Amino acid sequence: MCCILVSLVIWEGNNGSLQHRWVEGDALDLPFSDGWFDAITMGYGLRNVVDKQKAMQEIFRVLKTGRFCISTH
Repeated sequence: MCCILVSLVIWEGNNGSLQHRWVEGDALDLPFSDGWFDAITMGYGLRNVVDKQKAMQEIFRVLKTGRFCISTH
């Protein structure tokens, strides 16, 4: 069994400036708490994931309620 790793850049506001950090994790078990993100964008993020339903569940789990995800593939 193989897991798909995701690399994320997280932009955070701090005292009027933006900071970013890299995070890597399993696309089927994202290392964030529920409702962590305001928005998620991804390019070709689902094409190599075998369990697309689980990946989408994880995406919507970490999104804040009423927010959005944009995927190009």
